[in-house]
Amino acid sequence: NEIHARAVDLRECLHKLINDLLECSDDLSDEEIQAVYYEAGKLRFSKELRWWFSALYQILLGNSEGSRIGYFTKIVSIHWVVEKIRTVLKDPWFTGLTMPTPPSILKT
Repeated sequence: NEIHARAVDLRECLHKLINDLLECSDDLSDEEIQAVYYEAGKLRFSKELRWWFSALYQILLGNSEGSRIGYFTKIVSIHWVVEKIRTVLKDPWFTGLTMPTPPSILKT
């Protein structure tokens, strides 16, 4: 199932992103933070980076697009972003990947 595979890939990239963001120092520029997102997405979505960033915007902002995510992260804090992603990953659909209706971000 394509949606299931995409969810597994998304979960893996989000876990990588959390780990990578937690290793960042507070003095990183927004461009350096942007690169962290880019590298995490390349793990599974190297040919679909636009989708990866759209999924991130939906997770963080509830929209499919927004300001540059590195800049946004610098404003709200890495801690806020990590907690928001952790909340999404606790969703029963992501933890078990067995529920019949996946989150809308997987359908884009």
